[in-house]
Amino acid sequence: MHFMIITGFRNQDGAAVYRRMREDGRLIPEGMTFKSSWATADLTRSFQVFECEDVTLIQRWVARWADLCSFEVVPVVTGAEASDALAADEPDARAA
Repeated sequence: MHFMIITGFRNQDGAAVYRRMREDGRLIPEGMTFKSSWATADLTRSFQVFECEDVTLIQRWVARWADLCSFEVVPVVTGAEASDALAADEPDARAA
């Protein structure tokens, strides 16, 4: 399962977050895979995508960063996966 994790930098201090990451790495537990990330131009938030089957690993990761960040964890699927899921519920137009 994929998760978009929206991270806010406490006290607008993105520098502290990036400093820790340079020094200690992302601090990701085994079983949780980092996919990609983006940061806002003003360095107040980041958007990260992770793959993980055990949500407790995400909770563990969030706890490691909670002193510097706030988090919103959103389960996500690709656009193609959402389209396929919705198409499965549509009646077959050819059957009419």
